[in-house]
Amino acid sequence: MKRAALALVCAFVVLVFTQPRTLAQEPQLLPGVGVAGDIRSSLLSIAASSEETRRVIPLMDQWLTDGTLARRVAYDDPDVPGRRHEVFVQYHDGIPVYGGDVTRQTERGVTLSIFGTVYSDINVDVSPRLTSEEAIEALGRASQSTRVTAAAPSLMILPTLDGTYELTYSAPMLDGRTYFVSAKDGQLVQRVNNIKYQSAVGSGRGVLGDLKKVSATQSGGAFRTRDSLRPATILTLDSRSSIATFTRLANGGRWVDADLAADADNNWTDPAIVDAHAYMGWVYDYYYRTHRYQGLDNRNSPMIGVVANSTTLPDNAAFVPPPYGPDGTGGMFFGESSTGYPMTALDAVAHELTHGVITFALAQRTGRSLGLSTPLEFGPSAVIVGGRSFSCTTTTYLGVPFFCNNGRFVIVSDHAGALNEGLADIFGTAVEFVYETPGSGPQRADYLIGEDIPRPGGFSAPIRSLDNPGSLPVELSTRFRYPDNYARRLEFALVVSNGRLLVSPLAIVGGEGEILAADDDLGVHWNSTVISHAFYLAIQGGQNRTSGRTVQGVGVNNRSQIEQVFFRAIRDLIPSGVTFPQMAAALRQAANDLYGASGAPTRAVDQALTAVGL
Repeated sequence: MKRAALALVCAFVVLVFTQPRTLAQEPQLLPGVGVAGDIRSSLLSIAASSEETRRVIPLMDQWLTDGTLARRVAYDDPDVPGRRHEVFVQYHDGIPVYGGDVTRQTERGVTLSIFGTVYSDINVDVSPRLTSEEAIEALGRASQSTRVTAAAPSLMILPTLDGTYELTYSAPMLDGRTYFVSAKDGQLVQRVNNIKYQSAVGSGRGVLGDLKKVSATQSGGAFRTRDSLRPATILTLDSRSSIATFTRLANGGRWVDADLAADADNNWTDPAIVDAHAYMGWVYDYYYRTHRYQGLDNRNSPMIGVVANSTTLPDNAAFVPPPYGPDGTGGMFFGESSTGYPMTALDAVAHELTHGVITFALAQRTGRSLGLSTPLEFGPSAVIVGGRSFSCTTTTYLGVPFFCNNGRFVIVSDHAGALNEGLADIFGTAVEFVYETPGSGPQRADYLIGEDIPRPGGFSAPIRSLDNPGSLPVELSTRFRYPDNYARRLEFALVVSNGRLLVSPLAIVGGEGEILAADDDLGVHWNSTVISHAFYLAIQGGQNRTSGRTVQGVGVNNRSQIEQVFFRAIRDLIPSGVTFPQMAAALRQAANDLYGASGAPTRAVDQALTAVGL
């Protein structure tokens, strides 16, 4: 959902952006164009399927022989008999490389597809100068908080924006971010946002007055929101009476029975509790029935939701991954609007649970959740801001020059983060169409996100639109709209301060630029509509407004076919640092795996991706 601060856990950004100071040196130009549009020559982005795998197979053999890649996990395909999936993680001199992992699909030993990212030409001393204890102190200084877990910080080789590498210590910290500090001197190198925003059977009415069943357990003279009727226990905790309770649950503390919502007669009158508890069960049922996937982690571990108020989580909902959340196992947090309405609409609940499904599915395969992915790309040589043209080579931001390559802006956005949000919107929408009647208005299945959140006098405007993304601005104060095409995505210009590349607030779309109040964690929500619009087109068909290309969708009666394709890509194919081009290749492969090269779903997916520029 739309980003906001998670109260008492802190406000979040993805990359460090400090106020630039006077430069001591001129910016260094980066090397020439690499694979998949990234201008770092040391990065190999693999999106290989069918005939393309032939050129990659020898590289895979070399990497496995010389120790660049090590197999982490292998498992039989749950959908296609005879298929097998393997995941390999990159190492350099025994140290893992952040974002370096590869997934491989085989059939009877023959490679069918390979997706992932491998970094080459790594030249870094892997002997840390800091001890583990000194690293803990440095991480505390960088985050101004204490560690969440008691384990030692991890050594990690971190690819930097300028194409070099740095040996770092990393750890998740109390403010909800993972920090990377230099293993040489303890200086902050990067930080990554981990928070993804957006029995007896009684009954109760939800926020919109509809009657729902509430699966509860009787304990201590009251009924409590513990659903034991499904294989995965579903727990709904109520933190609204205590900021301390919210803080404990958000930051990995233990939950107790007293945290469960309670009702004396099992006739529930708290609409936020009713909606959150019932909808989590509905989402569990969707993933089990449609995808044979059991709970957040496919292992039926407990699913825990926390109902919060506008003091602790205003105008938002969030998924909190391990080691945060109740018992340090992750959880869904549902806040409240500033006008007092719970953020517990069905698509919002399904959106946050889908973040959990994505997190656990990727972590089980790659050892990492769907993390940061920031390909560097060439922008224009000049941008139009407020009707005036500004050249990259002659313009500064707060006195610091922009980073230019052959006179062009170097720009960046977070692909994996945008795909994470887009996929959460996709399955939030899919759940709506299972349980609600298609149409417009309250509690109707549609291609809008967040439209069922009440407000005084009516309902909130939708946050995003899958069918017509450009109908909504990304911020009320900007002319930029949500993109319906990869070519219209928002990217951010880099500046150079003290020899380090940093992200500026100058957003660029085509040849237009604007200084925005926030960067949306490098456009993770704003750019999400590229992939979610492709999902819409693959089902409904129609014309992409930017490219003009027409798609022949599978039709509403075959909606689940497209959902299966997207889910297979998540569960089995994409790497942890997936880019938009890799996602498109994985979706095409998933469609071909399930429905064959000539199948209608395969055609629809290919046309939809082509229409949105992928």
